[in-house]
Amino acid sequence: MNGTGTYMIQVLKKSDGTCPRNVRIEYTEINGTNAAENDIPLYSPDCGYVFDHGYIHNVGRTSRLVNDTTISNSYVFSNRTGSSGAHRGAVGTNGGNNNQIINNVLMCEGVGCSAAIPMYGDFMPVTGLLVQHNLLATTGSYCAYGGSVDSKPYPNGSNIRFIDNHFSTRYFPTCGRYGPITGFDNGVRGNVWTGNVWHETGRAASAN
Repeated sequence: MNGTGTYMIQVLKKSDGTCPRNVRIEYTEINGTNAAENDIPLYSPDCGYVFDHGYIHNVGRTSRLVNDTTISNSYVFSNRTGSSGAHRGAVGTNGGNNNQIINNVLMCEGVGCSAAIPMYGDFMPVTGLLVQHNLLATTGSYCAYGGSVDSKPYPNGSNIRFIDNHFSTRYFPTCGRYGPITGFDNGVRGNVWTGNVWHETGRAASAN
């Protein structure tokens, strides 16, 4: 799939106003070469879906989760840069509920990268998000923003679980320029950090 629109994949409501059920998008390649560098590969604000065994590359913006969405078993490489000034990542959210990021390789490289997984409470709280068995690397400030960023309108993320992820030193010895994660309130409101390690050594990675 050669994306050329603002949103390259989006699940829309049906004519009766309800969302289609059990939507799965599998074994799909999204190549953003022909799109603008600030176009978004995956964004479905109304209806959830599963994106599985995908390959997203030559894109400049974060694939955004809102509600009831799973990104799994996929390779997402955000490596397009330009003059838009957009903040960039691989897969993330600006608020939403009941999402999963499972067993992916997630990388963001180049000018404008914030994180491999940026999670910000911009439009609603970040709640009920499972991040499990992923490999993260970025040239950005941190490999992940954890949904509880004080400067955002909704700074108290809840039920966010980072489980058994690998943080890579591909770009920096600290994964991101300043560390593996920030804006994550571990151990409160159902937030969990467990089993996360440095990819190259297998040693435990701390959320602090």
